[in-house]
Amino acid sequence: IATTAVLVAVFLPVGFLEGNTGRLFRELAVALAAAVALSAFVALTLTPALCALLLKPTHEEKPLFRPFNRLFERFTRSYTSVVGLTLRHADKIKAFEAERLAQKPWLNHRIV
Repeated sequence: IATTAVLVAVFLPVGFLEGNTGRLFRELAVALAAAVALSAFVALTLTPALCALLLKPTHEEKPLFRPFNRLFERFTRSYTSVVGLTLRHADKIKAFEAERLAQKPWLNHRIV
């Protein structure tokens, strides 16, 4: 809510500037302020209402969501295995990253 208020408070006055600057930024400022305000409205009202309708606690899998759930489970298993591999080889990864960091000035000098 605070971020939305700040963005609207910054962009809306820009839309009321006079002169060439005002003419350049009027549409952009009003469009951005309206988009941020509408997004906040949707996030605070419609999204929770739709979640309450769609995400009822059930144990049965609806056919519509089956392909997504299978893909998501596959992604979760892959991600978990990569994180596990990373944690098991943390010392090697830290050494590799330290070596990359040490080579950075040399690589920047070679590129430029």
